[in-house]
Amino acid sequence: MIKMDYQEIYNKAAYAAINCNKDGVKANQINQLLSIFNSSTSKKLEHTIMLLITFVMRQTSRNLFRKSSSSAIISVLEIVLGENIREEDKKSEIRDFLGLLKWFFEVADKMRINWNARENESFDSIVKDFKKWAIPRR
Repeated sequence: MIKMDYQEIYNKAAYAAINCNKDGVKANQINQLLSIFNSSTSKKLEHTIMLLITFVMRQTSRNLFRKSSSSAIISVLEIVLGENIREEDKKSEIRDFLGLLKWFFEVADKMRINWNARENESFDSIVKDFKKWAIPRR
């Protein structure tokens, strides 16, 4: 499998963030993903990825994530896990994904849009909606 391009990472992070927002995931759950990734002492990145997947599964079983949000996050982690690229590139992809997930989640939370009526979220659709929300009408 080849490396995800930047647009794919942005789109997948946007999609996951919207699902987390729709599902009522709390911001501290997203922060915990980043914390686990950044504090892992494992010498093998694959172990850290599997740890993140296991954390999301555990939090889903505790109803802190719903299936749609956990599936969106886990699918990206599985893609990165299966890529045949350098470990540093994998690490960069996960760091980018988790950071973007956090930022998109924060934006989605502030915008107060009814995400339940929407599908196929992408970076472009969030930017479009953000501009509608942030730029005053004349």
